[in-house]
Amino acid sequence: MIESIDEFEKQLRQGRGGVILYTLTHIPLPENYREALLNACLNDLRYDHQCEHSRGEYVFELIQIAGNSDYYRGQILTKLKTMDASEETKYDLLQLMHLTRLFAQSGDLEARNAL
Repeated sequence: MIESIDEFEKQLRQGRGGVILYTLTHIPLPENYREALLNACLNDLRYDHQCEHSRGEYVFELIQIAGNSDYYRGQILTKLKTMDASEETKYDLLQLMHLTRLFAQSGDLEARNAL
């Protein structure tokens, strides 16, 4: 059970279902939780990229549940357009592209053009 922003962020990093349940019951998300979700959108928070699958679909589902997907989409597309492709940001870039693809598949023309 999530009772604090620290627990929310911890479970978000781990890709746990408690975040989905919390989000379903706390719409709209409080500001600090919304910012934690945005951070998870813009940064690949996985601990071990070799063992853990991409969190793109997980984060995309959270965006859809939380509402205000235009806000998250706008931030994702802005970062995607301004990001460099250095080795340090490779996984963040891949996640941004994954999220952009999911927006494009759901009919978003701006996301489609960004790809």
